[in-house]
Amino acid sequence: MSLSHQKRWEIVFLTSHPKGPRLSYSEVAKDLHCSTSTVSEWVNRWKETGGVEDKPGRGMERVTTQKQDSFIVSAAISQPETSATKISNALSKRGVVVSPTTVRRRLKETGFQYGYPLSKPLLKEVHLEKGFSSPEPTGRTTLKTSFSQTRPPFVSLGCPGRSGEKREAEWWFEL
Repeated sequence: MSLSHQKRWEIVFLTSHPKGPRLSYSEVAKDLHCSTSTVSEWVNRWKETGGVEDKPGRGMERVTTQKQDSFIVSAAISQPETSATKISNALSKRGVVVSPTTVRRRLKETGFQYGYPLSKPLLKEVHLEKGFSSPEPTGRTTLKTSFSQTRPPFVSLGCPGRSGEKREAEWWFEL
């Protein structure tokens, strides 16, 4: 029953509303590509409550309390290099069984961004010797591409082009 509010109100209008066409449940189900039981459910909900909102208390209950959530956040702040698995293990030592996925969700709720660490540096010494440089700390990342007939496309991330190289496209991504 995960219909949008618009479709729910459409069902009510087409079947029961005084200014609607008063179609049958099967006609509405056919027009809106849903089952007749779904049409019946939302019409009955509208007759009972006067609205088409979800019932309160739907979904799973939270497995962590506010205190445990604050522990997760404080652990992430105090040890920025820690992982969700390590925080989960620390909680399990305290008697609270929480999965690393739950830890990631709690951190995401509070504004943290989760990502995998880089497995290798973006630029090696060889690149620096050839004149490539790291992207400027402007808050923008540049993706530059050039195409030629003799070799495959050259793609660089924030690196200056070689002399005489033709640049055909450039994209900017705000970080």
